[in-house]
Amino acid sequence: MIRYPLNVSAQLRRRDARRTPLSRARLARRLGARRGYTLIELMLTLAIVGVLTAIAIPMLVSYQLRSKAAEGATNIAAIQKAAEAYYAEYSVYVSAMPATPATVGTTKQPWGVAPGAAHGFNAMGYVPEGQVYFQYGVTSDGSTAYTIGARSDLDGDGVYRTWGYVKPSGDTAAGVVGPFLTCPATGVLDPTSLIPNLFNTVGPCDVSSSASAY
Repeated sequence: MIRYPLNVSAQLRRRDARRTPLSRARLARRLGARRGYTLIELMLTLAIVGVLTAIAIPMLVSYQLRSKAAEGATNIAAIQKAAEAYYAEYSVYVSAMPATPATVGTTKQPWGVAPGAAHGFNAMGYVPEGQVYFQYGVTSDGSTAYTIGARSDLDGDGVYRTWGYVKPSGDTAAGVVGPFLTCPATGVLDPTSLIPNLFNTVGPCDVSSSASAY
């Protein structure tokens, strides 16, 4: 520890006493200057938030549409199993028309077939779990071929998008035109060639109905 003469120590204390108020004032001014944001900083922040929002909202909407579109493929697969179970017992494929529910849009609709009604879906024992976004129907040749169709207007643009499943008669290249006239007898869309020529698989009926539309 350094010991100063009394007169030197007193001088140092007086000097520190003079400097302390000045140092505190400077510190207060510096802290006060940092309490707010400049107009430029606020504008930059708002611009960044706007850009992120413009990117995130369309991605979220697209994700929601794809999630809703998955309903169609899931229910078509379930209808196909019900149709095959009916065929195993009665040796015939049954049509399920008119398509149900009567209308579809951006919100779910009640299943339009009442229990016990004379409808193909009741005959094959198919009922979806709850309300649906898609309109469903089945056309058959009355014996060995059928096509399942599911169409929707998930984005509310007035343009239907249709998924389907085409079961041809035997091993021939002839099926049945779907219930909405969008799934041809030649099959559902091949994602590679973009030609509707796939049998016995669930898929979009045309390019505009594919998942890439969302």
